[in-house]
Amino acid sequence: MRVLAAVVLTAFAAAASSCAAAGTNKPLLVENLPASAEAKDFIRAGCNETCIRRPDAARACYELLLPYAASINGSYNRASLAIATVMVSKLADLADELRWFGETGSWLDECIRVLDEAVAGARVQALPALGRMSAIADNKLDDKDPDFLLVSNWLRGVDNNFVKC
Repeated sequence: MRVLAAVVLTAFAAAASSCAAAGTNKPLLVENLPASAEAKDFIRAGCNETCIRRPDAARACYELLLPYAASINGSYNRASLAIATVMVSKLADLADELRWFGETGSWLDECIRVLDEAVAGARVQALPALGRMSAIADNKLDDKDPDFLLVSNWLRGVDNNFVKC
């Protein structure tokens, strides 16, 4: 499971900034609950390990996940859900900003389309899969799990298509 957490954390930490999680009907993660020192240390260690060559990204990762420390509660699966939820929110915000900034028929149209597809795929498939995975113990999930494969494929698709922007 560390592989998924590392991929998701690395993918977003490089572009992380302060942001808010996307809203859902029944949030699986709750922001700003009191968190233990151990929960905060788990996040710090995970971000430092994942972003070992990029201290700035490790800091951004920590700041991004810290509000969810109590919900993550030492789980790489729930950390993956948190980071993906925030990532989807930021992608949706970016698409909205590009719509406001761009003109119809401009080169931004392709980028907006890629962002919209990434967000739609996440909301319909990847985030629900991550929600199911968050209920599984980290050591009980393997790389052949259908939800793991679905999320990996979604993330790979986002990565491959994002170069069009």
